[in-house]
Parts: sequence; structure tokens; C-alpha cells
Amino acid sequence: MRRRCHFVWLLLWAALATGCAGDAARLGAHLHVSEGPPRIALMPLDIGLSRVSAGGFHQPVASWTEAAEQHLVRALRQVARERGLILNQAEPALWQEPAAHQSRLLQGAIQQAILLHHFGDDRNRLPAKNGHLGWSMGASGRDLRGVLAADYALFIHLRDSYSSTGRRVLSVVSTVLVGLPLPGGQQVGIATLVDLRTGQVVWARALDRATGDLRDPKSALETARALLKELPQ
Repeated sequence: MRRRCHFVWLLLWAALATGCAGDAARLGAHLHVSEGPPRIALMPLDIGLSRVSAGGFHQPVASWTEAAEQHLVRALRQVARERGLILNQAEPALWQEPAAHQSRLLQGAIQQAILLHHFGDDRNRLPAKNGHLGWSMGASGRDLRGVLAADYALFIHLRDSYSSTGRRVLSVVSTVLVGLPLPGGQQVGIATLVDLRTGQVVWARALDRATGDLRDPKSALETARALLKELPQ
């Protein structure tokens, strides 16, 4: 099941093919809270780093992923502070609770739908939505509010890959022989912000670029800024 889910994500990234560094959509420029700064729960990250072999296969590197998660969490919290938001990290153990696990699966499906039908090819747009970011977790999102003690929940799915030495050499050869380099490393992901009072997705951003390096703290901060661009305040 996990391998099949990963394959679905790969197909969605291929279908996105925007040619842009990223696209964002939101329902409004401001977050709504009764008092104080908005409290956002950073849900356990779904990230993975890999090395692209000479043959183009993605080989997961656990040590890179572990370091990247730490760098990115710190970077996201810094960006949130700069914007006057309170970002608290939810514990990974949260997903062990049946209700929270179902919420995670639901949000993953919603992110896939947003990539395909909102950020993807115009042929995949849903006429009934008329370009509107109209996705909701419903009761599943509202149920998380009490558990998280937050106003909003931030979900992030991110994959980062880097060309191996062999891949870079073959790319140079390909450029010389046929004038086209081979595809190399890529940073792709999607972030969604859910209003826990309603379950409504109020903001989404897709990232698809050939730059960025989550293995380095400074570069991870740049990625965090790119990922949270146009996040409502």
C-alpha cells in the first residue's frame, strides 16, 4: 500500500508540470481567530530525501531525511515567528490514534486532489469549483481541534532528490551528444492549511523546482520561505 501511494504521488507530480517554482491558492489574506495571534499546529512532516542514480532511480537516504526534518521544522517555526504566527509541532505519536490517522489519510487524498484538479493541467480542472479552493476535511478536521489546541493545522508533503555523481556525468554526456541534459534532482511538495473550526482548506501551495537543499540548515530556511509564501496571516 505504501509503495502504491508513493507511485500515485509520482504520477501527480508528473501531471503537475507547471514549469514554475510554485503556485499558491487561498480563500483570504487573513486568518480568523477570536483573540491573540493564530495558533497553527505543524502536523508531523511527510518528507523524504533520495539520491538519483545514474539510471534515474530514486534511492532513499534515511540519514538525509532525518536531518532534513530537523532543519525544516526549525526553519518553518522561524518563518512563522517572523509573520507573527504561533507554530507548534504536533508529536508524531499523534498518528497512532485511529481518528488522527484517518485524518492524515484524508488530508493526503485532499492534497492529491488539489495537485491534480487545482494546480494541474487545465483539462483536469473541476468546472463546479470554478477555480475555487473548495476542499474540506469536514468533521475530521474539526475533531483535531480539541486534540491539538490550535486554530489551524499545517500539513506538508515534500520530496527532495539529488543527482549522484554518475547521474551528473551522464547528464553532461547527454548534453554534448544530443543537446539535452538528463533530469536531475528536484524539490517537489505541497503544503495545506486547514481551519480546524470548519475543516476547510484555506490555503495551499505546490512547490516544483530544481533548486533547494534540505540537507543544509540555511538552504532549508530558504525552502521554508518558498513553501510558506503567501500564507495568510
